[in-house]
Amino acid sequence: MGTPIWTGETSGAYEGITTNWIADTEPIADDAVIIPAGNSVAIATALDANDIDLLSFTVEEGYTGAIGTNTNEVVAPLQVSATTFRLAGSGVSYLKLKPHDDGTTYVIKAPARPAIGQFGLNLTTGATIPTLNIDLASGESVGVAAVAGETGTFTTINIDGDGDVTLGAGLTCTTLNIAGDGNIYGQAGIANINVISGSPKVYLQKACAASVALIVKAGTVYEDSTGTKKIVQIFDDGAVLCQGSVADLRVWTDTEVYGAGTLEDEALTIDFTNPHKRKGNGENIKLGSNISLARVAL
Repeated sequence: MGTPIWTGETSGAYEGITTNWIADTEPIADDAVIIPAGNSVAIATALDANDIDLLSFTVEEGYTGAIGTNTNEVVAPLQVSATTFRLAGSGVSYLKLKPHDDGTTYVIKAPARPAIGQFGLNLTTGATIPTLNIDLASGESVGVAAVAGETGTFTTINIDGDGDVTLGAGLTCTTLNIAGDGNIYGQAGIANINVISGSPKVYLQKACAASVALIVKAGTVYEDSTGTKKIVQIFDDGAVLCQGSVADLRVWTDTEVYGAGTLEDEALTIDFTNPHKRKGNGENIKLGSNISLARVAL
C-alpha cells in the first residue's frame, strides 16, 4: 500500500501525469490517496479513476482547490473507487463515488453555496455505498444527488452539525438519521426518517415520502411531501407542521403523538387511515375543523 499525495505540479489532470503526484507516483490499487491541506490546485481533467480500487481517498481540511467541473450546468465529476472516503476540502467540488469493499463516506467540511440552487460539495455514486456520514459547520453546504439528472445510492445517511444538506430527487436511501441544528431539504423518496436530537429544521418537499416511518424526537419537520407514511410518531421535543393544501392530500396509516409533541394540520392535508392516537397532553395537536352545516325547516 502506498500513499500518493496530490501536488498538481504539472496540470489539473488526476490521471496520466506522474508529475502531479509526490515522488512522481500515481495512485494504484489499494493505495491511500491524499489531496493535501495547503494545496489549491484544482483537479479538473482526466477525472475517471473508477478502474483503480483504492483503500481510501482523503481530501484534507485546508485543501482549497476545486474538484471536478460544472460548465454551463454540464457536470464532470471526479470518479473515484475506494473503501473509505474522507472529504473536508473547501473548494466547490463534484465527486462520483464508487464503493470498494462496501465503503463508508465521511463529510466533515464543505464549502458554502456558491449561488442559490447550488451546493458547495456535490456527491453522486456509481453503486450503492452503505453509509454516508455528514457533519458540517454553519454555512457549509452539501448536495447529494441534487444536481438535475444526477443519481446516488446510500443505504444509511447520518446527518449532524449545523450546515445545510439537500437530498435530491435522484437519491435512493433506506434510512436517514438527523441530529444537530442544521437545515435538511429532502426531495427524495426515503423509507425511514428519524429526527433524533438537537434542533434541526427538516423540509420534506413534494416527492419526499417517508414510506415506512417518520419518527420525530426533536426539531421541526415542515411536511409538504406526498404519498403514504405507514408510521408517524412525534415525541416531546419534536414538531411536525404540515404545509400545502388539501389538494396535496397525503395518507398516514398509524399516527401517535407523545407528551408535548406538536402536530399541526389545520389545512386538513392528512388522511388518517387509522384513528390518531394521543399519548400525552395533546395541547399542541391542531388538526383543523371539518364541519358541515345545513339549513333545514323546523
